Amino acid sequence: MTTNKQPVPKSKIALAVALGVAVLGYGSYVVYDSMSTKIPAPALQESTSTSLNSMDTLNQPVPEPVVSRQAVFVPSPAASEIIGYEKQTSVQNARLNALTAQKNANDAANKLTNPTQPIAALIEQMAEKPKEPSLLDLIVVKSLIESGGEIVGMVSVGGELIDVKRGSRIGDVSVIGITADSITFSDGHNTKTRRVKNY
Repeated sequence: MTTNKQPVPKSKIALAVALGVAVLGYGSYVVYDSMSTKIPAPALQESTSTSLNSMDTLNQPVPEPVVSRQAVFVPSPAASEIIGYEKQTSVQNARLNALTAQKNANDAANKLTNPTQPIAALIEQMAEKPKEPSLLDLIVVKSLIESGGEIVGMVSVGGELIDVKRGSRIGDVSVIGITADSITFSDGHNTKTRRVKNY
């Protein structure tokens, strides 16, 4: 018994290939569609209604909805540890700033409730500040000479030479006494006797 195999027509092979491609394409689409993000129904309805309104007014076709995809970042254990340290540092800095602000507020409150403290500090500063020399302190006796029964002296004030005798005035300083070896000066508050300065 001999069996003759008839060749398969090319049209049937082409049809089988086309069906296989269609099945493969549909399966790929189903997998892709299940992995993509879905648009919520209210947003889709709102987008559709807005698009329909704009289509009525402008006679434009409805645009296809845009599907957004967001990448999810999953940090490594080391990165998670670093992020944790950074959060702790931020919390510690916030606490330090709060404590500093509280200390400044307490200091300000103490100054308001204890007004004698600034006055005491001012008195202390004034005590430490060196006293400026008065005119009485600056007078230096250079010489004393007897002339015509009267003693005349020469004094220096700030580098300037001035002749004086009893009753003479230098600014607010008066000569109240003069002898052969000294001159007594007074500014109304203090009295000082100066002798000839030896060099």
